[in-house]
Order: sequence, then C-alpha cells, then structure tokens
Amino acid sequence: MPNSAASSTSKKRRDSKGPHSKASTSVRPLTGDEYLESLRDDREVWIYGERVKDVTTHPAFRNSARSVARLYDALHDPKYKTVLTTP
Repeated sequence: MPNSAASSTSKKRRDSKGPHSKASTSVRPLTGDEYLESLRDDREVWIYGERVKDVTTHPAFRNSARSVARLYDALHDPKYKTVLTTP
C-alpha cells in the first residue's frame, strides 16, 4: 500500500493546472526556468544510496536538466521558429 505522502504528491501532480494540463485553454511549451522549477517538486531520486534533494543542482543531473531547459528556451526564441516546432 503506498504511503500517504507519495499518494498526495501524485494527486497534486495530476490536479495541477500547468501549461500542459487539460484545463488550460492554450498549450504552450514551458520556458527553461519553468521546466527547471517543475523538477523541484520533492520527487524521490536516489543515486549511490544518497537521496537527491534537487536534481537541478545535483552534479549527476544538473547538466542534463540545464540542457533540456535550453531546448525549452529555444522554442521561445524567434530565430529558431523555422527549425524547432511543437504541436
């Protein structure tokens, strides 16, 4: 049986009204900052027996997180409009 903390966190994620939720009237890609902030949600990540408090600052994950954030930012940059598209 899942513990109540995990259950409430999962419910919180399902109920959120972010830019990609079904309740949103328009869908737009996240910005890089929004993406990084979305990763700071107390998710449970472990590496080598250590709990990772923040994947955006931990040495094992920060560069990957920043790379994806740059891709999200590129979606908002007009100079990439003809190269990068989203549905």
